[in-house]
Amino acid sequence: MNKFDQLDSILEREYDIEVKHSQEGWGCGYDPKYVSMVDMWAKGEIEDIPQIIRIPAGVVYNASEFLRVSQEQALSDIGHEIRYIISTNLFNFRNGQREVFRAGYDPTSFVCLYAVFENIRLDKEVGFGAFDRKRFNERLNRIKPKYPHHLYLAYIYKSFYQEQFDIPNDIKKHANDTRNSFDEALKDIPEAYNILMESVWPRYRQLVELSQDIRLIELILKELDKHSGRITTDIVGKLNTEQISFFESLKKANLIDKVIVDKSKAILKQIPDWMVAYARQIVRMEMIEQDAIFFREFLPKVLEAEIEHRGFLSFIIKPWEESMASGSSSKSGRSDSKNNDGNGSSSLGKDQSKAYNEIRNSIIVVSEILKRNISKLFPTEDSLFEGKYYTGKHINKTALATEIASKSGRIFQRRIAGNEIPVFFSFLLDISSSMRKEDKLINAIKSLILISEVLSDLKLDFSISLFNEEYFILKDYKTPYKQVIANILNILPQKSTNLGLAIEEERRHIDDFQRKTHKRGVFVLFSDGEPTKGMKKEELSSYVNLIKLEIPIVAISVGKAGESIKEVFGKNTLIVNSINSLPVAFGRIVQQQLNKFMKR
Repeated sequence: MNKFDQLDSILEREYDIEVKHSQEGWGCGYDPKYVSMVDMWAKGEIEDIPQIIRIPAGVVYNASEFLRVSQEQALSDIGHEIRYIISTNLFNFRNGQREVFRAGYDPTSFVCLYAVFENIRLDKEVGFGAFDRKRFNERLNRIKPKYPHHLYLAYIYKSFYQEQFDIPNDIKKHANDTRNSFDEALKDIPEAYNILMESVWPRYRQLVELSQDIRLIELILKELDKHSGRITTDIVGKLNTEQISFFESLKKANLIDKVIVDKSKAILKQIPDWMVAYARQIVRMEMIEQDAIFFREFLPKVLEAEIEHRGFLSFIIKPWEESMASGSSSKSGRSDSKNNDGNGSSSLGKDQSKAYNEIRNSIIVVSEILKRNISKLFPTEDSLFEGKYYTGKHINKTALATEIASKSGRIFQRRIAGNEIPVFFSFLLDISSSMRKEDKLINAIKSLILISEVLSDLKLDFSISLFNEEYFILKDYKTPYKQVIANILNILPQKSTNLGLAIEEERRHIDDFQRKTHKRGVFVLFSDGEPTKGMKKEELSSYVNLIKLEIPIVAISVGKAGESIKEVFGKNTLIVNSINSLPVAFGRIVQQQLNKFMKR
């Protein structure tokens, strides 16, 4: 038995799947009965499939890569790839690409993030051993990352091995601020995807944007060289002598930092919009190529992959017999297949539309996760029907075989419940003058847009009310959300806070709607501090306790100021440490309250 036969035998015993060596590359194959289902899962068409179907029937590895390495190193490297394909969630790879694309980012930027996380997860499972460290450092040497979001990921990975990695301080701050989120995701693998998207992606996407800006500057520098780069537009021809000198000086710079980027963007504002837009399209295509160079080191080697239209990475699923015939190697290419993922636009004015789209893009990933999680709480279409009848429109799939065999013909079901979910939400938001501080207003607006996008798409009734010294209804329960977007964007904090008045008015508003619809209301309030007018704390606390007996009520506040809100609302208070976490907090409360309601 030669070296590779021994490896095959050891790996087969350890992982309980067929393992073969090949001189032609890596590959894996699935049971032919399940190939179509695995393919649908990998394409994001179905969210979950049984674990037994996810596991390939066999794996092929490239023997030529292990001619001069020890058996221990070979077992570690091949084992890494087998564990990768057995345990990774291919649906998340596709779904994450879809969600970031809708937010206006290249799908490949998400692939970089998720592929690195998956490798960290696999290394953690075996205790970050010496062979794993060596494998990672070899990959890093091949990649030589230079763009901010790639440097960020390399630094994060290095930090798990407690190794130093020199990167700019602003990127290092992003990495240090999100390291705890990586730890949290590694401790809770079923929720890891949601944690990454909610806590890591908002910071990571800023570095993706910075990388694109740097690539645009590099494009201009190539254009300055006349013949050494791909000349896309005559941007240089639109620059004056001083501006050209500025870009010329960057050729000698070791680092293009945010200061340089901001100055470059100010210069480019003087260039025709169409010219800059065209250059940015070229930049996006080039960044997809750069991302592919990076993530190909971190994808499963045993799965063939290709880059489709608009930069979507797709895995190619094959039956085991085909993979055994010849090993496959991962590749990046372009196909003519079309992708239906897209982004909508609203009918607001130019400035408002721009502001709305910026806010929507910043929260769309969290929005999609919430919609998906909340949808799981609702009854499925099939659960709304029951019985066996001779006539109808809804087929009883479970009874179909027996009814036809017995020639009875009772193959229809009838509806036993309506589609409408009997619950609604009332949101009450503090817009007193203190909301002008510390980005409170913009995050409050983001929160309103987030929950409005989610609840509108799920066809749930909700209202939005505002208060300071006075009380206003911004959106009534049946008012279409799209009609009030402009009003949400135009919220202006002013005056002092009369929390007691606002709660009294909101309670009446909720009671009226409950009487008309016989639905249950959920009351969610956000305030950033102690009321300055109206009822005092003790009186207000007693009043809130009475409301709690009739209506579920949750208060959200931020930082130390939240303690005064907690004195009023007690254990029903959620205090976020950072105002930037406010949109996610709103989303979680909506999900938690719906979960409680559906379990009743």
